[in-house]
Amino acid sequence: MDKCEVHMTELVEGPIPVRYGLIRWSEAFQRASRALFPNANSTVPGGCIMGPSSPKEARGTFCARCREAEREWIRRPSPLAGLDVPGKEKLVATLDSAREQLALQIGRAAEALFPMALEMAWIQLKASSMRISPVRGWTSCSTMRSRIVCGGCRRPSPR
Repeated sequence: MDKCEVHMTELVEGPIPVRYGLIRWSEAFQRASRALFPNANSTVPGGCIMGPSSPKEARGTFCARCREAEREWIRRPSPLAGLDVPGKEKLVATLDSAREQLALQIGRAAEALFPMALEMAWIQLKASSMRISPVRGWTSCSTMRSRIVCGGCRRPSPR
């Protein structure tokens, strides 16, 4: 029998549910699957169309600990899912706290920068109303007494 390269346990043979339809896993799940639970084999892709005679399960090999790690990762994505690491709970709590602190800091930075971004947008809007058009001598400013040009298509506006 083969062994799981992550958990060093024997792979067991058993039923694996067949899943039909277009199955798209997130990139994060795919990375975690390759690294943390490569032998979970929780489902077998059955294709897009399921008919009355389509099988509901197949037989294959899987690692029971990989399946546990996969369930743990789905409940709470973590780089330590399914691994027996001393102090794992404390480490995961520290990572969660750091993630929350980072999100809080990003939120505060966005709140601080928003008024500045709003002011810059207002300055850009005012500057764009006085912009010189590509056609020499024509402007898009309606307050000037020169030839007026449409700001979008740059065609002369009727006077």
